[in-house]
Formats: sequence, C-alpha cells, structure tokens
Amino acid sequence: MAAFLTGYDEAKGLLAVKVVPMAGCATEGGTTLTLEPPGAELKYTKGGLPDSSTSVTAGENNGALFYNVTPRLPVKVTATHPTCKQLPFPVEYQGVKYTGAQTTEPGESFSFVRVFLGPGT
Repeated sequence: MAAFLTGYDEAKGLLAVKVVPMAGCATEGGTTLTLEPPGAELKYTKGGLPDSSTSVTAGENNGALFYNVTPRLPVKVTATHPTCKQLPFPVEYQGVKYTGAQTTEPGESFSFVRVFLGPGT
C-alpha cells in the first residue's frame, strides 16, 4: 500500500471503510467520509486500490482508506451522502450485528469497518 499512499507511515494505523447501502438507499455512490479523531489522510478507492476520486464510487470493491491513523484509539467514521443518511449503530447486516466500535493497529495490517446508509429523512 505504501506505493499508493503518499506519506504513509507504517507506525500508524490503516482503516479500510466499506459503505453499504441498505433498503431505501439505492447506492453508496457520492458518499464522503470523515474520521474522528481527525488528522488521518484519506484516499477513496476503486477496485480496492487508492484512486483520485473525491467520494465513494458505487461498486463492490469501492470505499475508502484512512491512513496515518493514531493506533489503538477508538475511531468513528461519519458518512455524508447526497440523498441517504448514515444509520446509527448497532446495525444488523447479513446475520451479523455491527457496533461501530473500531480501533486501528500500527504496522502493515488493515483494520476494517462498515458504515451503513438508509433512506434520508
């Protein structure tokens, strides 16, 4: 990944984000993401690889990577979509209950989180 992520620090964390549209939200396309605590770098992905996109592109392997995340601290991903809204945790998806609780580890390992979109109201 270091070749694709300018300024990647392997002593920091790497968080892969998948945005999942649920019933009532047609697509994840156009979603922008922020991370708390701030300070990490963000790259949206296409085909699972970092890209120059400025938001999430609809597609199975598309999402985002936050890198240079302070390791071992709780993180919170916020998704903003043009017509849908982020669903609050916990979310049940394909038989799994997601809590949104996530931290990152340093080194060459990915942490992974899903965020879910529902109808905008």
